[in-house]
Amino acid sequence: MIDTLTHYMLNQDLWSSGHRVTIDYLALTQQILAQQVTTSLVDNIKDTWDSLLETGQLWAFLIGLGVGWWIRSILPS
Repeated sequence: MIDTLTHYMLNQDLWSSGHRVTIDYLALTQQILAQQVTTSLVDNIKDTWDSLLETGQLWAFLIGLGVGWWIRSILPS
């Protein structure tokens, strides 16, 4: 489909001779979108969780949460 599209776009004789070129944009869009869907939500969540553990961001968040709670408890409301 993309080869056909490229052929019609680059062929100057078709444009200058007045031929009408029609392109099925819906089929082209579906083909392109279907080729880009290769990820898994579960894999993305697992990778993010592993990254949080490896970099220590999870521990930093939990310590910050605890310190914030402690400071809130000692300050007057």
